[in-house]
Amino acid sequence: MMHSSDEILSRGNLSPSLRPAQNIDVSDNDFTQTSPPKKQTSDSRWNILARSLIIIPPIAISIAILTLNFRSVFWGLPTTKTNTILSALQFAAQIHASLLVASISMMVLNMIQHGLATKKGIPLGLLSANFYVDSPTWLFRTEFKSLGLKYTLIFPWIVALAILSAPSSAIVMLPRLQFWGVEDVWLGKDNIDFRVYMQADKESLYPQTINAEMSARRCAAANASILPECPSYGIRRLIMEEQLFEGRVGTVNVTIQGKWNRYIVGHDALFKRGSSDSYASSTLSTFLGDAMLAYHSILSYFSSQNIGKSNGLGTLQRETEELRARYDLSFRNNGKKVHTQKPVVEVQCKGLPSNSTSFTLPHDMLTMGDWATDPILSAEWSVPLSDYPDISTDFNSTIVNASIIHSEQFGNVKPSLGAIFATSEILHSDIINGESSAPWAFFVCTFNARWMKTDTYLEIASIERTVFDSFPDPRDNGYTERLPGDGQRDVSSVMMYISESWANLLNVPWVDSLATPTPTNRTILDTIGQKCLDKHTFLNATFAMQKPIDDGKLNRVSVEATAVSTCLQASLSVYLTDALSRAHESVPIYINAEGTVDDPTPKSIYPSILSISQSIYDDPFLFGSGAYFAPYRVNLTAVDFRDADRFTEIRLRMSRYGYGYGFQDSILIYVGVVILLLHAAVSVVYFVWVVSMARHPGTDDRTIGKLLVLGMQSGRLGSSDSSVAFGTDERSVKRMWRTRYGLRSNVGSETKRMGTVILERR
Repeated sequence: MMHSSDEILSRGNLSPSLRPAQNIDVSDNDFTQTSPPKKQTSDSRWNILARSLIIIPPIAISIAILTLNFRSVFWGLPTTKTNTILSALQFAAQIHASLLVASISMMVLNMIQHGLATKKGIPLGLLSANFYVDSPTWLFRTEFKSLGLKYTLIFPWIVALAILSAPSSAIVMLPRLQFWGVEDVWLGKDNIDFRVYMQADKESLYPQTINAEMSARRCAAANASILPECPSYGIRRLIMEEQLFEGRVGTVNVTIQGKWNRYIVGHDALFKRGSSDSYASSTLSTFLGDAMLAYHSILSYFSSQNIGKSNGLGTLQRETEELRARYDLSFRNNGKKVHTQKPVVEVQCKGLPSNSTSFTLPHDMLTMGDWATDPILSAEWSVPLSDYPDISTDFNSTIVNASIIHSEQFGNVKPSLGAIFATSEILHSDIINGESSAPWAFFVCTFNARWMKTDTYLEIASIERTVFDSFPDPRDNGYTERLPGDGQRDVSSVMMYISESWANLLNVPWVDSLATPTPTNRTILDTIGQKCLDKHTFLNATFAMQKPIDDGKLNRVSVEATAVSTCLQASLSVYLTDALSRAHESVPIYINAEGTVDDPTPKSIYPSILSISQSIYDDPFLFGSGAYFAPYRVNLTAVDFRDADRFTEIRLRMSRYGYGYGFQDSILIYVGVVILLLHAAVSVVYFVWVVSMARHPGTDDRTIGKLLVLGMQSGRLGSSDSSVAFGTDERSVKRMWRTRYGLRSNVGSETKRMGTVILERR
């Protein structure tokens, strides 16, 4: 059934109730009052541009905030006024978003007016387009669906641009709180570059065999455990970590405090079978944090006066009072990246009966690297007890004796290290997987030590300095997990072997007191074994399953058979990990400054071409180019440091924490910038279109509503032959309206769509 409106269009008639009075004039604001006829006006190019000035404010704001991001402007640390400023910027972002949408709406409106002012006309559905540029629901309404193909392809992009303008403005305008990269730490006008070099090539940086040459000579002395540069120094801190000596240790996170904080993270093995499980731990090498902190300290003292300038800016570290810095460390050798690595140690221990005459190092539960596959998996490292006469013990004694088992004796397929502990007889009631229930008196341990890749960075706040790495827990990276099907999953790590010379540095005499640092006759391994024994066994406890306790001996009883071996695994793993982290303490590291100085004063003392090199661990005050500092220089230049066989560069990429603008660590910022640039580009094209138009047709009114009423007053809407039908008294209409509009069906047009109605000027 045809609706009344359809009938009107098909007959070309206008309902009497809708037919306008022929003697009514339309003024600017009142369509019910009569007035003299209006003259047709012609808008000039400049009048159209004046109406388009609403585009200027959003473009100006966009240019300002885009400049902040392209120049990576740093704002600063949070303060008490930060929230107020951020709220103001959020308000400004909302205003900017509204201006962006308004400018897009204005451009669409002017295009609609241009279409109405020409004989080409526009589809009726387009009349409301400027009101819905930021509404996606308009794309599903009848007005949009009735448009031609050209409009349905263009307007979704206009709507998308308007919708994305608001979030894009907020993303680009609001600063982000994060670490921002610093390209150049020197703020002065001079051109000065700072670099750090380590006297080690790629192979010696993380050697496969650790020997005593990597540590200072005094680390073999009796008091080595109280010297910070020695491998055994960490034992005093670790021996007080009670969690390491629990029966079931679980995960530990030990903080080693000093000039900077370092973490030792350890965990139980993923698999347990009988009394043999394993424990793994890892930490960062101390020289990494020492080098980063020393670099920061030197640059914090280095000013323009150090190079002969009476005034001017120095380094960022010196000029910034409140600086929260971060240094990301990496190595370069011969132009290639060398991965930062850290030690990770996995240990497995097992108890043996008191009547044993030999022992085999257990390693069936050690899985990092290739230890879960042959040839290591099937290897048997057997040793007669007679090879270690020093650990023979009186089973009636309460003293633990320990010795290191050097790996050189096992050939090419060998562990990193081994250890054996002799105790008094330990009675236990557990019989696990067929193991002997005889009293235990020996514990043997196998070490799987490796270099594992990681990323390292130092954070310096006002009250603390902490070094972090990307994989602090070896369980998350570097640890091999047995999987069904393919067998295992492993992350790249390099096996390391501990030579006898360096292993001896681990078992130096124990110093009982720092107040009176006198070495005792007990070694460090003796002390570790003793603490595990005392923690998990009890003298003359009631025990009814093994043998009578009236044999005249000092019987030790263990409630849990695996307690002592588990204690040894955790404590030895953490101790060796900490010792390996100190292995590079004696490797020289230098800082080098190269560049040019503008007008040094006096020139007789300060050169214009700068080249300074000194040990990075020297007093920061000594790093300068004057004659006074000359005795502290090293005879090395940038040319020497580029020798890849002698030196490896330590790159310290600096960033600082705070609010700022830029593209770092954000994908959304790219989206926001593209949207704002696209809006600016569309605006420029619009301006070019307005200026370049050869003809600027005028309209009697500027609003769509008035133009629509004007069209309705022009005559009958539609006709049976799809042509424009005007009122019967055409002369009276012309007297009232200079511009007339009519409706026609767009049959046979380029869109090939039936039912599209065009409002056009006649």
